[in-house]
Amino acid sequence: MPVPVSKRRLFLIGWKNAKVKGPAAVVWAIMRIWGISDLHLSFATPKPMDVFGSHWRGHAAKMRQAWDAQVAPRDVVLCPGDLSWAMHLRQAKADLQWIGQRPGHKILLRGNHDYWWGSVTQVRAALARGCTALQNNAVDVGAWVIAGARGWVAPKPFCHPDERSEEGSPHPSERGEIPRVARADGRDARDDKRGIFDQTPSRAPAGIRSQDHKIYQRELVRLRLSLQDARKIAPHKPILAALHYPPFTAEGRPTDVVDLLRDFGVRVCVYGHLHGARAHAAAVEGEVNGIAYSLIACDYLGFRPKLIVDSDSQDLSDRNYESDIPHMRSHRSFDFA
Repeated sequence: MPVPVSKRRLFLIGWKNAKVKGPAAVVWAIMRIWGISDLHLSFATPKPMDVFGSHWRGHAAKMRQAWDAQVAPRDVVLCPGDLSWAMHLRQAKADLQWIGQRPGHKILLRGNHDYWWGSVTQVRAALARGCTALQNNAVDVGAWVIAGARGWVAPKPFCHPDERSEEGSPHPSERGEIPRVARADGRDARDDKRGIFDQTPSRAPAGIRSQDHKIYQRELVRLRLSLQDARKIAPHKPILAALHYPPFTAEGRPTDVVDLLRDFGVRVCVYGHLHGARAHAAAVEGEVNGIAYSLIACDYLGFRPKLIVDSDSQDLSDRNYESDIPHMRSHRSFDFA
């Protein structure tokens, strides 16, 4: 049944820097914003995900079932990175079609494993209807405006002394690590909740490579551009930032990214990238200095999209945005010393 729409609840999604297909103006009445990242799809060139733990077996089917059951066509779904294992855009076609077939308007960002994501112009041209690529821009979705960037490993003094870059790390099948993945104690890690997909630093070489620092600085510039665009196109709306890399270190210390989020008055931040029991346990969630943070890596969510903003009102006058954010209602606030 169509949702009643008033003048206050009309908006054009993806109008800026996005390829418009079909009618020149597509209008939705947004009700909810969901998030799920690190889909790691591989329909064209299958990559077995159960090497990262038995819970990954059939993960695309699990996501499809939960996504289709929870998300309405008028909703928005944030997917910040690691969407496909494809190496080239043509190989990602089936994965992008799968995302396009899911209900809701999908806002996609690049992750460190999205090697197929080259020119953003080409990416936007390849996306199915109902999908928007976010890079250096922002998207107005009614009561909220979405900004974001991939992010990167934080350099010293922020990074964990053992943290290493994820750039260029292929699927384990391309490193000869299938079918058996050995842990340090010699046991098979395929059914270990940590496994080789755990992003928590362990015995990696100390320090950070020089190119990582360059990438990190470039990602800060891209995030600033996106946040500036958010302020330009929707100066009076709260900003929801979507990132792939977490804006905190493994010890929970904020990076430069957090400073940017605070400078622009971001109200909500979602991120992915973290996998495995130790990384999940160390993730920062809840409200920190007025920003509600949420980890939305698909395995952390049990392969179900997470409700980020729940609102049936788009009236921008005298709004209490915190009441629309479930994890701001349920989590205790805390500040950094």
